[in-house]
Amino acid sequence: MPDYLDLGATAPYFLLELFLPLLIFVISAYLLWRIQSRIALFSYYKLVLPQLRRNNLLYRLLGSAAVASHEILGHALVGVATGSDAEMAADLTPESGKVRIAHKVSAWGYLSAILATLAPCFAPPALILLAAIFLFPSTLAFIATDVPSLASEILSNFLSIASIAFNSDLTNPFAILFILLLAVLSSTAGASRADFAIIRSQTRKYWYFALFLLLAASAGLEILRAFFSLPSALGLFFPAISFLFLAFLTVMLGVAISLAFAAYLKSLYGFSTLLKLASAAAFPAAYFAILYTTLSFPLPYYLSALLLSLLALAIWTALLRLAFSPVRGKEAPSRGRRMRMRSLRDYEEG
Repeated sequence: MPDYLDLGATAPYFLLELFLPLLIFVISAYLLWRIQSRIALFSYYKLVLPQLRRNNLLYRLLGSAAVASHEILGHALVGVATGSDAEMAADLTPESGKVRIAHKVSAWGYLSAILATLAPCFAPPALILLAAIFLFPSTLAFIATDVPSLASEILSNFLSIASIAFNSDLTNPFAILFILLLAVLSSTAGASRADFAIIRSQTRKYWYFALFLLLAASAGLEILRAFFSLPSALGLFFPAISFLFLAFLTVMLGVAISLAFAAYLKSLYGFSTLLKLASAAAFPAAYFAILYTTLSFPLPYYLSALLLSLLALAIWTALLRLAFSPVRGKEAPSRGRRMRMRSLRDYEEG
């Protein structure tokens, strides 16, 4: 414990052990959320949404839920919870929405505005992790005390989330609900370019509020360190770091699931409604057939059932396309047609 009355020792300790680690953590979180935002929003708007537009029901249900999780669960609720005023500035559609955040000109108002603006980066994955803990108890743990255990904890927690998604009994409605939450909430779990521009402009304008909050948070870290009798305040960052990286990996997993679903929807292009239903029926039919067999698999049982059912779905969809899609012959180049017509006229004239 430092001697707080010795300013010559307290100032370097405060700067190097508290303020600097906190600043590095904040900058790292900002950069990681920028990466997460670019991947998630690009995947949704450029790859997933174009496929949802081809099915009005999925477009309305999944698209609206994805945008609502971004605007309401992210911006609006976090803004209201932290003291800002939030109101809808535009109607929610599967394409977009807009929430207007108004805050007081104060340090807390600045913090509330920043949290509300960045909320789509952490609020949806936080809800996913809470759903995992609630629906599947004893799934996650945040008890790391050093760097090696922190890395092991992040990997273990992520594998637990992946196991729920890929190695659960899909006849359990909780498993289906969790996979839907994972895919839909992750689709738009990121802040837009406009959001990051707001953060930069607000921080430049109210830099003194940002500095004050960093200093106050550093002092708070020292109080918590002393209260829990920790040898270093760095241990207080481990739960936050664990959540930060686990949330990022969880969002990436959800994005991968939504991209796989979009790829399947793209494979149905040109199918009639009846053929789409016939294709989709292959997955549950194969899954239930595998569950009621006595075969053993080298991979975990439910993971094997999932993979084999997806394989059956892909094969069946390909067979349907082969059987019912019209075959179009390749047309000859127009220049060739003109040359043949000219030759014919020459022959007739001759």
